[in-house]
Amino acid sequence: MSRTWFAYPAAVLCLVFASSVRAESAGSVMIEFGIVGTWSPDCSLPPGKGIRTTFTVPPAGPPLRHTIAAGDRSHFGATTDAVIVAAERTAESRLRLVQAYTKIVSVAGTPVTDYPKGEFETLIRKDGNEISITVNGYSRWRHPVSVLYQRCAGADATRP
Repeated sequence: MSRTWFAYPAAVLCLVFASSVRAESAGSVMIEFGIVGTWSPDCSLPPGKGIRTTFTVPPAGPPLRHTIAAGDRSHFGATTDAVIVAAERTAESRLRLVQAYTKIVSVAGTPVTDYPKGEFETLIRKDGNEISITVNGYSRWRHPVSVLYQRCAGADATRP
């Protein structure tokens, strides 16, 4: 019997370990940068109106982003969930996130199935309690879209 029988399980374990280290690193970078929490262009609007984005770093697994875009100021009216694949600080006030959508549901409540299944890049510029989020890659407009957000005080950052 060949000694290579252990190569496949060892390779799988290495991949699992590498992904968990990558996810933990992304979470650490996000926490250090101060992005964890709920952000909105207008925090005075009640949840379910306007746009709200929540970044969370769960105790296990990769960091997550949950966005609700609804009402008059919505760019397309949907709830989106994404996993943060990587996070890199590119400058003191800048963060680069690599995300992948896990779910998109339209305002009507129907799942959207034609969204990209690959990764996309988000650039975040922070100035105190304000951030500018620019999505590169997928957007309805097919070009980078930038929105100015403020941190919503009192919002529960532990749950999407």
